[in-house]
Amino acid sequence: MLRVRLLDPGQRSRAASVLRDELRQAVDLASDPAVLSAQVPAVDRVASALAALSRSGLVVTEFALGQPSLDEVFLTLTGHPVEDDQATDEADEEEAA
Repeated sequence: MLRVRLLDPGQRSRAASVLRDELRQAVDLASDPAVLSAQVPAVDRVASALAALSRSGLVVTEFALGQPSLDEVFLTLTGHPVEDDQATDEADEEEAA
């Protein structure tokens, strides 16, 4: 999993597009408006993805390569973030009461 933090959160959708094209993977948008992440099909693709962001004029302030978090796995499996699932569970409990 590659996690990237941008200097300008307003450029996140453009960065997501660049990463999607470069990695050929879905890009997850974190609750932090400056952060996005994507699964990396091969570690050697990380350097080319970061270079593509730079060529596109996008400034990366931090990046990390590691295992996906449980929230990211949940999002991949269900298609929605954990917070949405918890809100739905709470609403269901209120309706049942």
